[in-house]
Amino acid sequence: MAPLHLSANLEGVEAGARAVAALSANWLLRHRLSCATAQGGGDDGAAAGVVRGGGRRFGFHGLSIASILAALQRQGVDIERERLIVAHLGAGASMTAIKGGRSIETSMGFSTVSGLPMATRSGDVDAGVVLHLARSGRSVDEVEDLLYRQSGLLGLSGLSGDMALLVASREAAAAEAVEAFCLAGRRWLAGLAGVLGGVDRVVFTGGIGEHAPRVRARICEDLGFMGVGLDEAANSVGLGLISPPGAQVLVEVRAADEEAEIGRQTRAFMAGAGPTAAR
Repeated sequence: MAPLHLSANLEGVEAGARAVAALSANWLLRHRLSCATAQGGGDDGAAAGVVRGGGRRFGFHGLSIASILAALQRQGVDIERERLIVAHLGAGASMTAIKGGRSIETSMGFSTVSGLPMATRSGDVDAGVVLHLARSGRSVDEVEDLLYRQSGLLGLSGLSGDMALLVASREAAAAEAVEAFCLAGRRWLAGLAGVLGGVDRVVFTGGIGEHAPRVRARICEDLGFMGVGLDEAANSVGLGLISPPGAQVLVEVRAADEEAEIGRQTRAFMAGAGPTAAR
């Protein structure tokens, strides 16, 4: 499901358990808020047997999204009424559609390798390609390594999985990788707006979402037909509202705070309320 994350996370839990054996661990999976997608967005076109075997769509970046929603609520935004898209763009990247305060669709599915191309992860790949690789003699571990560690921006450019380096590079392959990422982002943004029946607010977050104005501009380019546009000066600053005055769709840049969200949910859990706000 998430081979780049789980090993390190488990090591931390085990180290904590050894250091403070009397404490219990409160597990907060990053896909918590996005789990509603399994009901709202369906389970792709997989056979029922795959779903019964545990192959459901989970979605990820739930802690990031929950922190964004909490910040919006603190500022008086009625997240129950707005149709929102949160674009968490970083080494891992996903976009999530939120309606009625709940995730109803997301670019990630069963695993962290689906959806947008990422630093080293492929994003969406035709399942036939995976079958072809297997039939060509590659082992399951080799295919996993290819999709999770050698693909995405790194695989497309042949140079790096770091978006900042690619944006600054003069290499044609770097520009092509950045363009492929932006095109995928534009496609997902427009598609999620269709799922929502329109969009009221788009929030960019994550390392790329917060710090790459060129990427934000390219993703939003040509989306004027659905009311999405950017103020060039505001986008170059990259904090807060970056859509022009009077825009139909509010476009913002916000910093996610997953650590604070973990703390908030943990306090709620320890108080017996459970992590209710992370829907």
